[in-house]
Amino acid sequence: MGRQLPALVEIATAEAQPRARSVYLPSGTHIRLFAVPVTDSVGRVAAVQAWAGPRSRPIPARPAVGVISWPEPATGLAVTTPAAETLLDTGTTGGATRPLADLLGRLAVLEDRLGLLQLLDPAADRHRWSALAVSRGHASATGRSLFLAATRHADPPGVTAVVCDVSAAHPPAPTPVSELLVRAVPAPRRHGIAVVDLATGLVHDWIRPAPEPVHRWRRQHPIIHPHDQVRLAETRTRLIGGAPRAALRWRLRFEPADRWTCIHTRWTVLTRTPTPQAMLDIRLANPRIVDTGTAPDDHGEEPL
Repeated sequence: MGRQLPALVEIATAEAQPRARSVYLPSGTHIRLFAVPVTDSVGRVAAVQAWAGPRSRPIPARPAVGVISWPEPATGLAVTTPAAETLLDTGTTGGATRPLADLLGRLAVLEDRLGLLQLLDPAADRHRWSALAVSRGHASATGRSLFLAATRHADPPGVTAVVCDVSAAHPPAPTPVSELLVRAVPAPRRHGIAVVDLATGLVHDWIRPAPEPVHRWRRQHPIIHPHDQVRLAETRTRLIGGAPRAALRWRLRFEPADRWTCIHTRWTVLTRTPTPQAMLDIRLANPRIVDTGTAPDDHGEEPL
């Protein structure tokens, strides 16, 4: 049976279909083997659930396993399966496409968050990541312990994670007091506070939502003005290179037909290892709505 089950898993993976097999041990015991693929949102096999047991034993119910895919990791946009949405307790019945901060915002606790950011960074030499997490229980008001395991793959390029409920073995831990404290500290009026990964530019946590209309950033990936993209990259490079802080005005919108919204951002480096992170303080610039012309004036703020 030691060779039969791995072989059955390989077949189920290659054919993307459940497979079963019966084997007889030297003792004469009749053993049943089952392998059931777990697929992502487009039908690719991300994992296989396997079980082996005597014919006399009832087949156990298969636990839910969700899949989260990043087809373009540099964007941070994650595509989830319905099972993943259920495990994350989002209240969504089908799959969804979520910005990274929206996805991770469904978790009250996530071990090794920076390791996941390294996995999503195409320039980082990391290919696997796993961690325990605790859901916030947005829909059910009941947190659950989750195990996530992700790999980076080249064909097709991207990152794929599987998620399952491990609450029976690891009861959900309470949210750390430090986490509650950070989110309870008052922020300046009409300021948004976020955490950004400087290597990728991905915003992965919102401490305070930004003022309208930039509050949409939490649930929707923004479009950055083409004239400002280089300036943003230069700002991140300076911060990675040792600058402790920076300031920059730039433009974004969320739909191609929208007018550009100009925001003022202050960046403060929080940590440089294992991957640099910064706090992003966001407020609306004046004027807020701008044309598509030259880059906005920083009005004597810290040069970038």
